[in-house]
Amino acid sequence: MALRTVTPLLFCLPFVGFGQFVDDFADSNLNHDPVWVGTLDRLTVSNGRLSTNGPAESDTAWLSSEFQPDGSDTLSWQWSLALDFDPSNNNTVRFYLAASDSSLAETDGYYVRLGENGSGDVLRLYHEHNSVTTTVLSGSAIYANAPSLKVQIIRYPSGIWMLKSGLEDGMFQHLDSAVYSEPVQGNYAGIWCKYTSSNSTRFSFGHVYVDSIPSDTTPPRLTSLHVANSSQIDLFFSEPLDPSSASQVSHFPLSAALDIDSIGITTDSMVVSLLLSGPLPVASSIHLSIEGVTDLAGNAIDTSVSFTFYDPIVPSTGDLIINEIFADPTPSFGLPDAEFIEIYNTTTSYLDLSDITLSDPGKQGLVSPVLLGPYAYAILCDTAFFTDFSSYGTVIPVVNFPSLNNGGDDIVLARDSNLIDQVNYSNEWHIPTSSSGGVSLERIDPYHPCSRQGNWSSSVSPQGGTPGQPNSILDTNTALPRPRVEVAVALDDSTLLVRFNEALNTDSVELTYALFEMAGIDLTLEYLNEYEIRLSATPSFIPGEPYELSVAGLISCAGVHMTDTTLITGLPVSPGRFDLVFTEVFPHPLSQGPGFRN
Repeated sequence: MALRTVTPLLFCLPFVGFGQFVDDFADSNLNHDPVWVGTLDRLTVSNGRLSTNGPAESDTAWLSSEFQPDGSDTLSWQWSLALDFDPSNNNTVRFYLAASDSSLAETDGYYVRLGENGSGDVLRLYHEHNSVTTTVLSGSAIYANAPSLKVQIIRYPSGIWMLKSGLEDGMFQHLDSAVYSEPVQGNYAGIWCKYTSSNSTRFSFGHVYVDSIPSDTTPPRLTSLHVANSSQIDLFFSEPLDPSSASQVSHFPLSAALDIDSIGITTDSMVVSLLLSGPLPVASSIHLSIEGVTDLAGNAIDTSVSFTFYDPIVPSTGDLIINEIFADPTPSFGLPDAEFIEIYNTTTSYLDLSDITLSDPGKQGLVSPVLLGPYAYAILCDTAFFTDFSSYGTVIPVVNFPSLNNGGDDIVLARDSNLIDQVNYSNEWHIPTSSSGGVSLERIDPYHPCSRQGNWSSSVSPQGGTPGQPNSILDTNTALPRPRVEVAVALDDSTLLVRFNEALNTDSVELTYALFEMAGIDLTLEYLNEYEIRLSATPSFIPGEPYELSVAGLISCAGVHMTDTTLITGLPVSPGRFDLVFTEVFPHPLSQGPGFRN
């Protein structure tokens, strides 16, 4: 945003001199250091505050003190005020920065006013000469309801004016800037109040600070650089810049054949946004120079900075996986005696781990907000063990790390309640020789979409695990088996248990009841676990009667579709005489040849 230029109606030589005064009203004395003149009978000082104290009638109250500004220096005025009413045109206050008359009546000079008709009460800076009033600055903050605030005005030798305000105990915020070349003239600074009878005692002022600041000879500094998105770079500076110099594209040369389409500047002139014509290259070093950009005093910055842009994404399901679980670190075979979870980025993008949580049913931990590179591993552990694992790879401490149960636990990675990955592990997933501790569970295929037992086993690493590294049992070439029915057996005359060789996709089971069909029988499905389904039959099975069961449409946890299947099942009966016979005997196998007789 460029500064506005306010054209003065005339030009006259400034009064050149020097002056300064500070009054915090702590001494309750208006007649000394500094000396104030005015309607002192309508003003009072108490507890470090100057307040109006006139009779209950409509009137004005004012006071002023000598001040001779040096227009070749930067000038600063600060004061605080509190109005115990809503300001208006008849209840208004002016702070004179410079006035030609000590009575502040029909005077030439500059003043800031608060109070006008309507509810849009803002701070405004005016210049008045020969009864002609020019608006120099207008603030954006509205102070319509019993305002309490502090105000600062700064004028630079180049003619740039700045208006700031804030809460009395807070920080100043920039409200407006403008170029106005009419010099500051006058010998007095002061306060003028206009009030109605009900508000004659309801103006209050705190400290007043008026000074000439020595000329600024220090160039601005680049305090930080922030990449807002792939096509915007925000630059933060230590002081307000001259917008005319900060808005020139040629002052910000970029490497990597990048072009700046336009430049944005905040109202306080301290943040410059470079809007690019194309996206930044990902994971490449980018060099930015800043040349010829000046502050309001004309001091130029000449610096450069290099940075790398990563354009991270927020992980969704499958992007970030739990890849290794070290729930029982004792006895140690070389790894630190501490629990850890290894995660793995399965994507080609950088992942933003901000707001990622790691939890089990008893505790939720917060993962430290870092970027995880493409196909990168990271070790999640309690903050107390950060140093212990630092030599193994990237370590990301977790505040409130959940305690992993040796026998099994349900581990969840999530962001804002959105599931990213979940592993409900069991100690039974270990091979028998590794189930007594000191060995991690490793995922076999990190790109296999199923987190079930078939994709996990014990680490075969001599040290008991592979934190921060590819798993010792890594196998990404494992063929994904097609799900099939292993057994369908009647448990009683109305219940059929169907077991599958592969873990099933839960949704494909729960949403497709009609895919289990049996002629003349109504079937009701109950999902037992990822491998087993129970079917309730109506009417009941007739013992010994064969029934044809059709199964279709199921999908494994890994996403493989089951071939439509028809099989025979039923309720068995005890065999009678000759229902079950021997059909083959092999009494004397030979060392060579088939050696059997029918």
